[in-house]
Amino acid sequence: MNDEALKQDIELADAAEACVKQLEGEFGTASSCTLSREELEEVRKGNATAFSLSPVQVPRKSLAEACGRLLQVLLEDSGEAIDGETRAALRDLDWEAALPRNAEALAGKAPEELLEQIAESDVPGLSAEATGLYVIPVVTLAIRVFVSRAAREASSLLASLESEEKRFAFSSSCPICGGTPSIARISETVSHGSQRRLVCGTCGGTWLWYRIGCPSCGSRDSKNFEYISREGEDGEALYVCHQCGHILPTLFRKDDIEDDPVTAADTVRLQALEDEYLETKA
Repeated sequence: MNDEALKQDIELADAAEACVKQLEGEFGTASSCTLSREELEEVRKGNATAFSLSPVQVPRKSLAEACGRLLQVLLEDSGEAIDGETRAALRDLDWEAALPRNAEALAGKAPEELLEQIAESDVPGLSAEATGLYVIPVVTLAIRVFVSRAAREASSLLASLESEEKRFAFSSSCPICGGTPSIARISETVSHGSQRRLVCGTCGGTWLWYRIGCPSCGSRDSKNFEYISREGEDGEALYVCHQCGHILPTLFRKDDIEDDPVTAADTVRLQALEDEYLETKA
């Protein structure tokens, strides 16, 4: 990816992130995740997710409206990246009809299941590829509007319990919503030294993970791993597992997690680095 294309992708991601924050102010301010100590212990043990025990209310109509407004940002700022036929189909998309009937029940309880249902459905006028490229990311961001505050609360509660009891979940999937980690953060903490935390690609929740280990295949043999980065850029890298081929985009930060959150621009730059790496392996 050339510099101009990367700049355009970052601008689009920044616009989408700004839209999410605006929508959070309108729709997501009431979201919360209330868990007892016993329930947190079940989450830590991997017997339940935080959202399965304390679901976030996500009204179907509001979710559809958030999807529509986020899609509008995508269409306005994507330039010629979307072909005319796909653009027309997206513009005419009826979100209330496109969302599964159980969307309201799943969005704040098992969002990954909702996304899987949409990916397997026939969205009018769109191919399966277009659904994956445009519809799924829009719905994911729309879900984030409603659940991100609750995900932060639950992540903080789980981290406090683990720190207090010195027992950690080390889950390969998100203990908050059941989603898949999209990025890792390695940062220096005040009292626990250098830590790796995984960041959920669905709800934005974070949780502790091994400094050496693959969340995909479970390997913890240091000989199986390699960091790939651009020359002169030591803040971003790909954590590549040579046992299963899994790639975990990774950010290195000096500050604690909450003080320096993952941004849309971070995600775009790491995706560009992954694309470049995969091209060399093709």
